[in-house]
Amino acid sequence: MNIKYMSTLPPTPDQIKALRTKLGLTQTECAELVNTTCRAWQKWEAPIGTTSHRAMSVATWELFCIKTILKPDLQDKIFGEIFNNHN
Repeated sequence: MNIKYMSTLPPTPDQIKALRTKLGLTQTECAELVNTTCRAWQKWEAPIGTTSHRAMSVATWELFCIKTILKPDLQDKIFGEIFNNHN
């Protein structure tokens, strides 16, 4: 079995925003999931090279990914096709 592991590099702002929007979450909701402020989340989504950008730690990214996978209301958005096609 080929298992793809998460990168040890911080996620890019585009990756952060893409997952958030795919899940249909606001920046505030995402911030609450990882116990931070909305402003901190906004800095993680700010373009690299701007004065407001701050890199998200790999640990925070992993926590966000784990928590969104474990939230029952988000599981269908993430795994819906897999579960719905498995009969």
